[in-house]
Amino acid sequence: TAIVGKWHLGVEEPFIPNNRGFDYQYGFYEAFSLYAPEDQPGIVNHRHDHFANRYIWKMGREGPSAIRRNHVVIEEHDYLTSRIADEASSFIQRNSEIPFFLYVPFNAPHTPFQAPEAYFEQFSHVSDHNKRVYYAMIQALDDAVGVINRTVHELGLEEQTLIFFASDNGGATYTGATDNAPLKGGKFSNFEGGLNIPFVMKWKGVVEPGIVYHHAVSLMDIFVTSVSAAEGDLPEDRVYDGVDLLPYVNGSIKGPVHDALVWRSSYNHAIRTDRWKLILNDGEEHMELYDLQVDKSEMWNRLEGRHETVEELLRELNRIEGEFLSPLWPRVMDYHFIIDGVDYIFAI
Repeated sequence: TAIVGKWHLGVEEPFIPNNRGFDYQYGFYEAFSLYAPEDQPGIVNHRHDHFANRYIWKMGREGPSAIRRNHVVIEEHDYLTSRIADEASSFIQRNSEIPFFLYVPFNAPHTPFQAPEAYFEQFSHVSDHNKRVYYAMIQALDDAVGVINRTVHELGLEEQTLIFFASDNGGATYTGATDNAPLKGGKFSNFEGGLNIPFVMKWKGVVEPGIVYHHAVSLMDIFVTSVSAAEGDLPEDRVYDGVDLLPYVNGSIKGPVHDALVWRSSYNHAIRTDRWKLILNDGEEHMELYDLQVDKSEMWNRLEGRHETVEELLRELNRIEGEFLSPLWPRVMDYHFIIDGVDYIFAI
């Protein structure tokens, strides 16, 4: 088992990857790290005048942002996105004869914005320096994912390997580099631009290439799907949020995987069914209702005249949230966004 990339699940000894089930670790513990030393030749930097990014640049590669291999801080000078791909490929090569689990959480394209000049030059037609660096980072990420896929292919492991590719949230609109169009909002929000992400599965001979599953799934489904694919046994003394996706993707089970998906962060709540999405801020007593079948961009608030739909969604929201554990820590801050001329507050 290995993690190569961003951890962001604790920096104290009991919480580090090597003490949480991973035999091998390469990367950093924080939410962020520099992709390369700031003054590294051949690297293009773009700084954002934002309090969080000022902190990121100040942190550099110190403390929990340091690059580590199995808990030991190491010197790393190559571009991190490419190094993550190389480390992941090396792990696959070393373990190609035995079953393995590999988790590769790239930090790209999270801030700080840094890109190799070779990638930056591919976007010479982009005049906006911020967007040009961002696009270069994404191109480097695409190539890095390709390196890992090629390794699996060249080792003849495609028929034995289930690969997931997904993002953790929608694009960060506050960077000014992306707007998630035609979806509304972005990272930190409960609109589709924040929650609707790329999610791809690949398993040669098992998952039919090019098939599109049109119902909502969750990143939590990865766990149950993976254990099922590996023919493992799940303990029966607990409830699992995820569902095995393979029968749904392959068509042996029809319809949606989940009756409803729920998000909660302090006073922010959202519930999504196959058709409806209800967004609730109980701090401001504000609600919005969208019919995603005809309004994926969430431009038309259907709250008026849909009292029964709202009540049904609220009952289901309360039922599901009633099964949640109480939060173990408070929110860090309240983040303000102006979206389509409306001021929204989201708890982080």
